[in-house]
Amino acid sequence: MALIIEDGSGYSNAQSYVSAGDVTAYATLFGLTAPSSPEVAIMHAMRYLEGAFFDRWVGNKKTEEQALSWPRAYAARRDGWAISESEIPKDVKDAVCVLAIKYGTSSDLLPDMTAANRTKKEQIGPIMVQYADNALAYTVYRDVEFILTSPLTPRNFAKAVRT
Repeated sequence: MALIIEDGSGYSNAQSYVSAGDVTAYATLFGLTAPSSPEVAIMHAMRYLEGAFFDRWVGNKKTEEQALSWPRAYAARRDGWAISESEIPKDVKDAVCVLAIKYGTSSDLLPDMTAANRTKKEQIGPIMVQYADNALAYTVYRDVEFILTSPLTPRNFAKAVRT
């Protein structure tokens, strides 16, 4: 399967920011195991990334027709440096690689949410655990959040929208 890689042109049919080779190289660099089907893992990683962060990216999509969130116009990193309208930030590419590797080891980045995910209290023998009322019922990939610190707006940040 040949992925259509976004290179900053704003393709209407792009599927990923990285190639299978990019994921394998990233895994090797960090001493991790590359997924056995990297293209499939990338597609799942992209679905997660595009869905989980779509409203937190800095700037605006470069064109309405582009398939993915990047490239973006009017984007700047938190340190103030501008992100070119034809750039896919390294942070974004790294996040796809991390998520693809995670998919390769778990085969599920988006597990279904059930009542069991929201367990408030459990007891096994003499040990009892009670979770906070606001405890998350889903996984937060902290390494991905840290990697994406620069091209994301902070959580609960009021965003001005130009009309």
